[in-house]
Amino acid sequence: MSILLRSAALAAALLLLLPAAALAGTSLRILVTNDDGFDSAGVTSLRQALVDAGHDVTVVAPATQQSGKGGSINTGVFDFTPGGGTMLLTNHGDDVWSLAGSPSDCVTTALDIVMAGDPPDLIVSGLNEGQNIGKPGSNASGTEGAALRGTFRGIPAIAGSMEILFSESGDDFPSTQASYASAAEFMARLIDKLTASQGVGVLPTGVRMLNVNFPVPYADIEGVKITRLADGSDFDLPHFDPSQGFPAFGVPPIPSFPPCAAADTAGEFCFATVGLGFSPTPDAVPNSDLDAIRANIIGITPMDSDMGAKTKIGRMQGILIHLQP
Repeated sequence: MSILLRSAALAAALLLLLPAAALAGTSLRILVTNDDGFDSAGVTSLRQALVDAGHDVTVVAPATQQSGKGGSINTGVFDFTPGGGTMLLTNHGDDVWSLAGSPSDCVTTALDIVMAGDPPDLIVSGLNEGQNIGKPGSNASGTEGAALRGTFRGIPAIAGSMEILFSESGDDFPSTQASYASAAEFMARLIDKLTASQGVGVLPTGVRMLNVNFPVPYADIEGVKITRLADGSDFDLPHFDPSQGFPAFGVPPIPSFPPCAAADTAGEFCFATVGLGFSPTPDAVPNSDLDAIRANIIGITPMDSDMGAKTKIGRMQGILIHLQP
């Protein structure tokens, strides 16, 4: 069966999500991680929902906020300096651990140390504060980086992220905070539905990971859809020269910063500041996760962990046939 047909079969199964009580759920050993921190509201809600659903849950998550770290890992080989190659790992009780490292480091530490004698059946990363949409967002996300790290070790993974409304940025995103419990319960039902079909393997052949994005408020969600990664993200973080300002948001030039155009000789310098931009809808990719979240629909994107372009190998061989060392 082609991966397209497998994804269609997965779509049909997921769109028939039933209440957890109606499913004969399979108890899994689950590693929960995220990039917001071990005690964040999202990971706490997710852990509780999975425990309530009867799963054996271990949390290994960053000690501090690690958003935007993607697949970052600690490369301090045999560096025994605490805070360098050696990371503090703390047991907080109830199978909750924190690591002074990146989300991907947390997964590696969980698999190599905390859960080494009894590895997980599934990794669930989230619930993240902030949507992880499209190819740019997925690449940068620590939430998804952690999930992917598990797939490299042959463990299926699900990443879950909550939309934030930028209009609520001054008030700690109340719509997101109020939606965590419902989204966590949905994640538990999603896992129950998957295991009812696939058993402890969780995901069908050819699908290594699911990327789930929840619009908020949860009460306004209109459905569930199997989606594809958008070409763009719902927002962008462009860099700009603060001496020139950021006209799109009415930020004026700041004269105290030296202009980058004048830093044209060795030793001169200037600064780059992070801005904010928004992507258009619809996305260039049909049936994208970006279009789903903007339509108040939960998007579930099947993914694999292979970055190789298998279908293009023959074409590249033809182009480079006479290339020699």
